[in-house]
This record gives sequence, structure tokens and C-alpha cells, in this order.
Amino acid sequence: MEIDKSSIVYSLSGSQGDLYEYFPYLFQDLWELGGGSDEIIDLIERNCGLLNPTTKILELCCGKGAVLIKIINKFNCIGKGIDLFEPFINDAVNKAREYNLSDRIDFEVMDIKDAVNNLRNYDFVIYGSDTNILGDESESLRKIIKCCKPDGYLVYETVIKSEEDELKFLKELGLIIIDKQIAQPDEIRKMNDFINQKLIRRAEELIDKFPNQKKLFEDYITAQKKESFELENNLTLVRFLLQIN
Repeated sequence: MEIDKSSIVYSLSGSQGDLYEYFPYLFQDLWELGGGSDEIIDLIERNCGLLNPTTKILELCCGKGAVLIKIINKFNCIGKGIDLFEPFINDAVNKAREYNLSDRIDFEVMDIKDAVNNLRNYDFVIYGSDTNILGDESESLRKIIKCCKPDGYLVYETVIKSEEDELKFLKELGLIIIDKQIAQPDEIRKMNDFINQKLIRRAEELIDKFPNQKKLFEDYITAQKKESFELENNLTLVRFLLQIN
């Protein structure tokens, strides 16, 4: 399978393909790449109770599998996680083994464009919007919900500027808004500080090892800090529990 390196770099907040080979080193201290696993578990449990052991959950662009592993560990159901970045999938497989969940979770290197065309009949689909690889938000969600069975659920994490506009948009797509959880500023700031601290430390080590690439790593950290500032000050991070109508 041919890997679209540029889409991986973009999804991890970088802007240059040259960063691709350094991501395993930069992210080695991070398992949960974006936070929110506890909040997603609460969202599901609060509205759906304890899940049946045969419940099937799919996470698209799962990273190192932290969210899915924690969900399956909590509810003892069946999970599948896909991501295009093989080093992250390898980490996810190892983590599932640590949690004794290898028989409950299947992690696979897969392009999300292939996943939405081939994976079907899941009770829950988890997706955090971070690229436009599937098209705009409307196109993306229309493709993603095909992975759900009728009356299935989509856990959708996204950043918005207007809650009113987003709610109207989701209803126009025919999605039933079961519940939502808005990330509080303190939660976002704490998450960003933790992630950036780890990334900066590893970036500084890479600068020492590859001084000729100093600007590459400094630009990456600058981009990370800029994204963090936007998320903390100008955007709202919200997690929706949506039902397919």
C-alpha cells in the first residue's frame, strides 16, 4: 500500500513532509495523542449504559489506540482501529497486548478513504476531525456514517466556532444529537501543556542530533504552539454522541 506521507504529517500538525521519519521519535512519550478518552467513555456510559460484549466499535484514525483500548477495557466489547501510520499501529498492537485485549481489538494499517468504503455494520464509530482528506465536513460525515449500522452511533470530536451553527448542520445531515460534551478551557490547556512539553523535549534532542535540521523542528514546535493557542482561545472543542437516523 502506498502511504500518503503528506496527509500523515498534516494530521499531526506538521506542514512539511520531511518530518515524517521523525514522528515516532517525537511522539514516543505520548500514548493518548489528543486526550478525551475518559470524556468519551462518560458520554457513552451516560447515554447507553453498559454495552453488550458483542457491541462492535470502530475508531477511524486511531493513532496509538489509547481511546479504543480504554473503551474496550471498560465495556469488554469488540473493537477495530485503523490508522495510516504504521509505527502508531504497532504501538497500539503492543498496548492492546499489555491490556490483555489482543483477542478483543484488531488494529490495522489502513487509509481512512479505504475504511469508509469497506468497513460496515459497526454499532459505534469514533472519529476526531483533523483533516479534510475525505472532503469538507459534510462530505466526511456522509462517508463515515456508512460504517455504522442503522440506528448506530457516531462519537464525533471536532472544533467549532459556533455551537448553534454546528447543531443546525448536524441536524440537516439527518443525525440525531443524543448528547454533547464541551471541553473546558482548563482541560484543553492541561492537555496541550502536557503534549507540548513532551514534544518540545524530543524536538530539542533531535536538534542536538541533527543540527542541520534545526529549523524543521523549530517550525514544527512553533506550529504546535500556534494550534494550541487557537484551540485554547478562539475555538471550542466539542464531543458529540450522534445517532444515525
